[in-house]
Amino acid sequence: MVKTSYPKEIQIFFEEVKEKIRDSLNPDFILIAGSFGKESWLYSGEKLISDFEFVFVCEKRWSLKKKKQLLKSLNIDYVYDISLKGYLKDNIKQKVISNYSSKNPGYISLDYFDTFNNPRFLYIKKDEILDIKCTVDEIPIWEAWRLYVNRMGDVLNLMCSSNSDQQNINYYWLKIFESTADSYCIVNRIYQKNISERLDIFNKELIESDEDLSEKCKTSFPIIQKAIKARNEHNLLLFDINVNKNDCIIIINSWMEYFEKKLAKQEQMLIFDRKDFFSSYLVNRTLQKKYLGFNYRYNILVSNLIRLIFHPYLLNLNFKWYNLNLSWRHIILLNVSSLFYEQNLKMENYRESKNIMSKLVSKKSINDNDRIQIILNYWKILR
Repeated sequence: MVKTSYPKEIQIFFEEVKEKIRDSLNPDFILIAGSFGKESWLYSGEKLISDFEFVFVCEKRWSLKKKKQLLKSLNIDYVYDISLKGYLKDNIKQKVISNYSSKNPGYISLDYFDTFNNPRFLYIKKDEILDIKCTVDEIPIWEAWRLYVNRMGDVLNLMCSSNSDQQNINYYWLKIFESTADSYCIVNRIYQKNISERLDIFNKELIESDEDLSEKCKTSFPIIQKAIKARNEHNLLLFDINVNKNDCIIIINSWMEYFEKKLAKQEQMLIFDRKDFFSSYLVNRTLQKKYLGFNYRYNILVSNLIRLIFHPYLLNLNFKWYNLNLSWRHIILLNVSSLFYEQNLKMENYRESKNIMSKLVSKKSINDNDRIQIILNYWKILR
């Protein structure tokens, strides 16, 4: 069992939550996931800004009503943001990463790896080991790309906000520069979930020796390292943006170009530039069928219908809910990537993002004034 030295108030909180989950759901295991599972939680001064992610594992199905009530009460009783996810023990052993599936999709997600690779147990019901052997080689390059796109979405959302304070600004820029190192390590099969190990792995010699990296990527090493060090020291105040915002956007797009080329090579996509990547990805059903969390014959259809069930307001005149041939999840992620690319170019008409978004919504509903916010609103529910 992996042991971590958490702050005293966090240890007390963990004990209280453990009792509540155990009494309500009677799980076989409770695990600490997220930033606390990776030893990368953050404070800003005296204020904790990281949220809490708990995972429980049961032999049999649990009561969804009880789980929902428990999660609601936890978020009422405590000042922290808390999430709670459950897995069936047999599914975990078979590396089934989605609760909507009974099959191994053929890969593991980054979240699965971070949770079950050297897991951090909060509670074990019996004297039993939950031995899940998963390696970084099982994480596809697509997961690195997905992680980076979602961090791009966070930054775009920050740019759209009119009331972000400096703490939020630093926090989300830290997250995207930290994920640069994470994605790079995933692509090169050297990722480790523990933040101190990632700090050691992602070093200047490693970056300088990579001939596939652009000069812009290599010169960005100091700011990326600063983000990882702040995580390792649990102190957001150690990270500040001293780089012009436009320069940051250029840096991030340079790294994304590297990740896209690596993904294209793995997926056997012939591309010459980023526009080629967008157009190739958009029509690549083989790629879109791979990464949906489950391995059904009609997995694109199932994935879309799940999103429709949980978000019935998608049944509106603007959203093309009847377009079930393409994965909504993949299209919206591609859309966010293209939108961030256009921030770099300061394009006035945003043709790529408009073209991609037209696969999901009516072009008439994408007006220039609200375009970014419209895309981000769909990204939050479809990703």
